[in-house]
Amino acid sequence: MSETDIYTIQHSFKKEIIIPIVALHNNLHFLMSNDNKLVKTSDNYICNVTHYRYKHICELEKDVQRLYNIDVWSFIKRWYNAIPYIDSMMFINMFLEEYEARER
Repeated sequence: MSETDIYTIQHSFKKEIIIPIVALHNNLHFLMSNDNKLVKTSDNYICNVTHYRYKHICELEKDVQRLYNIDVWSFIKRWYNAIPYIDSMMFINMFLEEYEARER
C-alpha cells in the first residue's frame, strides 16, 4: 500500500471522532470511494475507517457533547480557530480502529 492510499486527517487518534470536511485531505475522493479506507491521524496512527457518517453539525450535537464534553457551538469555534477557511457545516463522524503501530 502506498502513502497516497492513506487519507490524512487533522485529529489525534480516538476510536470515534468528529471532523469538519476540510480536516480530511482529499475529502471528495474519500466520500465518493467505496473502497476500504485508511487514515493517518495527526499523531501518526494509521487506522481503518470501520464506518462513518457525513452529517450536518446540528445532527451531531449529542455526539459532540458525548465525545468532547463541550457544546456544539464551542466545538465549531474550536475548529474555526484551527481552520479559519471552514465554509461548510457538514462534518464527518468517523469510527477508527488502529491498523498499524504508531510511527515514531
